Order: sequence, then structure tokens, then C-alpha cells
Amino acid sequence: MKECFDVKIKMDHLALPVKKLKETGDFYVQILEYTEIPIRASKDPQKRWFIDADKKELHLISSDVNPKKEIVQHLAFATSDLDEFIKRLEKHCVPYCNYSREENQVQIRIDGIRQLYLQDPEGHWIEINEAPFR
Repeated sequence: MKECFDVKIKMDHLALPVKKLKETGDFYVQILEYTEIPIRASKDPQKRWFIDADKKELHLISSDVNPKKEIVQHLAFATSDLDEFIKRLEKHCVPYCNYSREENQVQIRIDGIRQLYLQDPEGHWIEINEAPFR
């Protein structure tokens, strides 16, 4: 049975372990249009913090941890124009694929939404889709 509490919960940030802090941070700025923000926590280990247009934060944290990166575990972003986003990927020579990892392929979900997948410089999977903005 679901209990009702008078407490609101929302996502604050997502943290990813990275070995290539500069390269990976620059990727999120150039490809996904994140804005770098000041770090409001300990700077040990080294880290970079970013914020997106919806004020959701991404924290990249230097780490030697190398978790297995599978496509099923991914970040997902919506765009209003997938074709223009693909042009950005091609301009920056960023490869993309469908869920089956077929290169340069966009897939269509059963609800009609187009999507593709790419990886950041650390190998974290990212989905880009044309889901309506909520």
C-alpha cells in the first residue's frame, strides 16, 4: 500500500566517474550544451560540475574506477530536432548508433519517437531522442 508523505523529492544531480576529466567535460559542453558551474563541494578528488537548460546538474568526478559500460545503462536527453543534432555529431566526428549498435543508424521506438545512442569520451552511453519536451 502506498503511503502519502508531505515531502517532495526531485533529482539534484547525476555523478559519473571519469579518467579524462578535461576531455569528457569539454564533450558535455560542446556536444550536449551543458554550462560549467562552480564546484560547491570538496575539490578532492578533482571534478567538474555542469548544468543543463532544465537546471539539472551533472558532476564528473576523477576516478580510477572503471565500471562496465553497457548501453542499457545510459543517460537520456530529448532534442527538438534530431536531424540538426546529428549534424552536430558529424561536425565533431562523434559516432552514433541505434540500440543494436548499428553505426550511423537512427531507430524508431514503438511510440514513433526517433532515437540514437552515442558515447562520451569515457564510454558512458547517451540516448538522444525526439520525445516531446515536458
